[in-house]
Amino acid sequence: MFWVLAAAGIACAGTAQARAVARHKNICVAANLQDAVQVGAYTFKSYAGAEGGSQICLQVLSGGKVVFRRRSHDGGHYTLGQPEDREMAIPFIPNGADLTGRGRPNMIAGHWSGGAHCCLTHYVFELKPRLKLLATIHAQDADQSHFTGPESDGRYYYNSNDFVFAYFGGVFAGSPAPDIVLRWMETPAGGGFHLALDKMRQPAPDARQWQQTLDEVADGVQKGHAPQVLWRQVADLIYSGHPDLAWKFVAAAGPAAQDARCGWPDLAAFCARLKASDYWRDIAPALKGAPRACRYARPNRYS
Repeated sequence: MFWVLAAAGIACAGTAQARAVARHKNICVAANLQDAVQVGAYTFKSYAGAEGGSQICLQVLSGGKVVFRRRSHDGGHYTLGQPEDREMAIPFIPNGADLTGRGRPNMIAGHWSGGAHCCLTHYVFELKPRLKLLATIHAQDADQSHFTGPESDGRYYYNSNDFVFAYFGGVFAGSPAPDIVLRWMETPAGGGFHLALDKMRQPAPDARQWQQTLDEVADGVQKGHAPQVLWRQVADLIYSGHPDLAWKFVAAAGPAAQDARCGWPDLAAFCARLKASDYWRDIAPALKGAPRACRYARPNRYS
């Protein structure tokens, strides 16, 4: 019996190995080429092929040699550069534009995984003095994320949303998704794209807007609905440069809007999610004076 089971195990292992080999078959070949762009000394190529397009490939070549390759087996597609999309107000960005202000040409490549709710990733390459994957921006569900510029300061900016609050307090469509703007900043760790808080600042809501949103929160509480509008407003106030007003809004909404007996999240849960954001380190310095429940919340992406 032992030998029969052992043999069966070897056969199964062999089958799994064969499937793995087939799954990882090289699709970065001319027959599967989707797009190609020449930028300086480098040729960027995207491929899609076997298994109904579930395998995709991004390659960069120089002098006929592959100097960068990334493959995915989760479907979707790779894009090269940023073409104009007037319907979505996305501008054309020239390939080779200096997106970082470092005085060196860059190239954008994107990966959209497809499927429900996820995910867009942008790769920013630096082309001189040699090819380098300079930054990876995880835009998540913000599928219209894009660069703009150059602006009056000569800089390029990345417009997106922070989806760390997906499904917070209810359905996905009602989740907070505050607008964010990123720009390249040099840091001791080598630099990266960080929140441009000055670009994100917006006027505070006036008295009418303030009361209207409070009324929406109160109406939801009376009807027994999870008051997602409360947390959308709080997130928008924080990300638009008004964290002091965010705490005042929570207080004005009252404890009924955070009723744990209804399974509704409270300020501590909101701040736990906020601290799990990829941009928490950029936001944190502006949150001095936050309520105790927020200060002591521990990061939790799934709270």
